Amino acid sequence: MAEIPNALTDLLWGKTREEIYATLHMEHCLSAAGIEQSSQVINRIGEAEARHREHVEQRMVGPTREYYIAGCLIDAGYLNARAKRLLDTITYKPTPTR
Repeated sequence: MAEIPNALTDLLWGKTREEIYATLHMEHCLSAAGIEQSSQVINRIGEAEARHREHVEQRMVGPTREYYIAGCLIDAGYLNARAKRLLDTITYKPTPTR
């Protein structure tokens, strides 16, 4: 399933695990647990990347790498309400049809 681009996944796009953590921290998207447990957050990002990679290798259709990461971090309680609002902020701009 194709996912609609949003402000949170746009922030994470193409970054390494450490860059993702730094970006989430800088953008005030981490919960208190996410800030206190930085190494666990980075490990969870790696787990999400591995799960996504497995699905790609099996030619399964599913969320983007960044959606896997966001979902994994939300499920673990590492993202705060601001991050969830960014996830709900659609950044896709459809082109007008004629």
